[in-house]
Amino acid sequence: MKAVIGLGNPGINYRFTRHNLGFLVIERLVESPLVEIVAKRKKAQMEFWEAKVGEEAVKIARPLVFMNESGQAMGPFVRFFKISPQNLLLVYDDLDLPFGCFRFRTQGSSGGHKGMASVIAVLSEDVPRLRVGIGRPPAGVSAEEYVLSQFLLPEKAKLSSVLDEAAKMILEWIQKGNNGNSTS
Repeated sequence: MKAVIGLGNPGINYRFTRHNLGFLVIERLVESPLVEIVAKRKKAQMEFWEAKVGEEAVKIARPLVFMNESGQAMGPFVRFFKISPQNLLLVYDDLDLPFGCFRFRTQGSSGGHKGMASVIAVLSEDVPRLRVGIGRPPAGVSAEEYVLSQFLLPEKAKLSSVLDEAAKMILEWIQKGNNGNSTS
């Protein structure tokens, strides 16, 4: 079984912020006609969909805790369902990539992302991840303020295609796997 987990912050106040890009990608993924949703459930601190993509069983999930505590929710979830690290894909925002760019990595450090640091502390650095670029904050804006802000109008105009591309990349990973690192 594979699992795809999007990182973000729960609550309506954070819904369309840059830091919730992982949640937005998950929402787009479950809407895909290639994903057959079997059930939607909550377990402990995770909301998840049991799904099938072709013949592949997959859990599509998001933590119900704040970003910086993601590992606390994911650890028990991954252990309960016996999901091995190579069958887990994390999706989250990345300040170091331009808006709409992607980077797939099979392992690595958190790169300063506190949500990913929380996951690594619980699971390990050997977790595949899809990082989705949000770009750097403008001069005079802190990283914390930037990631918790809404997308600008030019970004909003491109957001749907970014979410579609991320969902497409995830579907390919579910169906074929990916043993290497890539950027696009």
